[in-house]
Amino acid sequence: MTGRVVAKEFVPLPEHQITLGRKGGLAAGESEGDYILTVEVAAADGTKKPYNVWVDRKRYDAVKIGDSFDVGPYLVRE
Repeated sequence: MTGRVVAKEFVPLPEHQITLGRKGGLAAGESEGDYILTVEVAAADGTKKPYNVWVDRKRYDAVKIGDSFDVGPYLVRE
């Protein structure tokens, strides 16, 4: 599902996070907050459906409004 980025939002929410890696390893770190992209994806009937996509800061900084974006590999919320 590929669409266009129509909005970017940063929600400051500093916290200490512990993550579980793919191989079972644990990692700890600090998070500044949530980086969210709103991506509109065209449906077969021509309507556009918005998805909120949570990304890391590196991806957030690299993407501009109007860019094409594939929401497939990310955690999304309609």
